[in-house]
Amino acid sequence: MILLFWLILFTLPDGGLYTYDLETGSIERIATCEDTCLHLAWSSDGRIGFLDGDYLSIVTLDDGARIDIPIDRGVYTYNVIPDWNEDFTQVVYAARFDMQNRLVIVDITSEEATVYQNISAVDPRWLPDGRIGFYNNEGIHVFDPNTGDLIDLTPEGDIHDLPAWSPDGEEIALRARIGQSDYIWATMDADGTNGRVITSAIVERSVWSEDGERLVTLLWRDLKGEQIDLVMFTENELIVLAENAVSGYLPAWCDDQIIYIGISQTGTMGLYLVDLNTPLEPILLVEPVADERYIPASPIVIRQS
Repeated sequence: MILLFWLILFTLPDGGLYTYDLETGSIERIATCEDTCLHLAWSSDGRIGFLDGDYLSIVTLDDGARIDIPIDRGVYTYNVIPDWNEDFTQVVYAARFDMQNRLVIVDITSEEATVYQNISAVDPRWLPDGRIGFYNNEGIHVFDPNTGDLIDLTPEGDIHDLPAWSPDGEEIALRARIGQSDYIWATMDADGTNGRVITSAIVERSVWSEDGERLVTLLWRDLKGEQIDLVMFTENELIVLAENAVSGYLPAWCDDQIIYIGISQTGTMGLYLVDLNTPLEPILLVEPVADERYIPASPIVIRQS
């Protein structure tokens, strides 16, 4: 018999990286960062990647073994968002060099970094086929590091950003602005064709369900982001799952539940769970996940066996 249970990775203001067992409610500290562990990632072989100051760090969940790889952040430190490939052999991120966000790929084994001075990128992500997707002020692009091919997916004059590729790589969820119109939440095919509008609104980056059938995102109800809802799009229906979500932190799927960071009744940031079958009834798991001095990482849900 294989026992499956869910763990949630999250950070606290003390600089710790923690796991929360969804079945037992137990919390365990697995790493400590200089300030806050940021941009968490999970590999299938039980390792966790994250950013700790000027280091890319990897910790093994079972024994706590850790390695730290120094990185060159460029001129500014705020814009480094690393993304790990599936087997944790490479990391891609963008760093500020010569007033431009340049694409950087780090080989974990050799600790060598390749800076692509001719590619301006924001928030690059590995795609299922080994290519890299990203956006900049000219739209959404796909880069193949093996061949050097660079593909532009955005029609001239339009604004596309915050792309999220489906698990099979066949679709892209994105935020778009067509000409001078308002922002919309939309999807399109991976080649940039067959655009489909979900709703007119300011949204943040989308997160696909594992089966690629559902999307969740944070939707702004006003231009200042003072009211932010956690919403889901499925079967041509837009459903509000929770109110008072916190901008900037990706929600995470857990079968038919969503883990996200929201504002509690006491006004602090907490780690919440909402069931898709009972929307607008979130459950507070951990409070607080941060105070005014710290920025938490988005929660990551992992299944352990």
